[in-house]
Amino acid sequence: MKALRRSNTGTLSPTETAVACSVNDLATEEVLVMVAVASVNPADIKAGGSTPYSTGLDGAGIVIGVGGDDDTNLLGKRVTWHGPLREMRQGRPEYGSFGEYALVKKSAIVEIPEAMSFEVAATLPCPGGTATQVVDGLRNAVRDGGKKQAVFVQGAQGSVASIVVQLLKIRYPELLVIGSANPKVVQEFSSDPTGIFHPIAYGEKELDELARVQAATGRALVGIVDSQGDTAQRNYDYLRDGGALQSVLVTVLSGPEKLAQQGPTIYTIALGGAYDVAAHRDAPLAISSYQGVEDPIASMADAYQEVVNLVAQGRIEPPAPRRVDLRTIAAIVNGEEPLRGKPVVRFRTDEEIAIKRAQLQRM
Repeated sequence: MKALRRSNTGTLSPTETAVACSVNDLATEEVLVMVAVASVNPADIKAGGSTPYSTGLDGAGIVIGVGGDDDTNLLGKRVTWHGPLREMRQGRPEYGSFGEYALVKKSAIVEIPEAMSFEVAATLPCPGGTATQVVDGLRNAVRDGGKKQAVFVQGAQGSVASIVVQLLKIRYPELLVIGSANPKVVQEFSSDPTGIFHPIAYGEKELDELARVQAATGRALVGIVDSQGDTAQRNYDYLRDGGALQSVLVTVLSGPEKLAQQGPTIYTIALGGAYDVAAHRDAPLAISSYQGVEDPIASMADAYQEVVNLVAQGRIEPPAPRRVDLRTIAAIVNGEEPLRGKPVVRFRTDEEIAIKRAQLQRM
């Protein structure tokens, strides 16, 4: 089958000879999915150190096989999912979405509406699930201390951060969300009619501008959402030095042990290289994320289920898919090309999916 698979040197490359998994490969808690579309996340690219066998975390398609004797009603369902990093790390590429078929945990699948395209659905699990957990982590800080509060969201045009901004606006209409963006797109955010989102230009003077907005609005900064990782310490220190002692939340793409905590409570959503650090019992910081619960797969699915629902209702604007081919996906994940937008790759046409669903309904 067509797929992206790792070579023995760890390089991801296209192949048309990958062994397709089948119903016979399914454990009781798994389903077999015919993949329609897969998308690329920063976590796929950052996986080189801690998860060298990652072969696609997010995808969308239809269920064509079910493990065990129950749940046959899942057959033919249109679903999206976020794949388990640990299984891929253990050399199980069939758990990845970068192929025509994938093994998926039942607890990971979220049914998608008929009106939602597979391209859009495939962009939602990792960004949507992470964003929901970020906003959940800010809950206590935002609720404590009255209504004159603000949250700073770095890189507000990115997939995770843009959903964070929209979720914050839905849950806390009284909150001022200050977001940094590429100077070229700041103007696009300036037309926000609600008046609760203030864009500032991303760059060296970002924190200076943040301080100016805080002073002008009289808002206390209760949290920073840092999607970059390498600026986490700088932003944490800013929050501490500004006297905001309630809470700070930072999303990181590198290990959270690199952050010196001397001040506000810190909640870390661990991504990419931080995945195994976050899950380790000796992690030096409190981890508030789906990796820290009893069933991380189901917890993450609950998080992106909310975003799927909000996108279907037209209340959240999803990341814009950018369709590319398998070779481009491989180049992006291997670090040979930059990650621009939200790349997605098609494995099946809508017509092929419809034919397969009709076959399943006749069984």
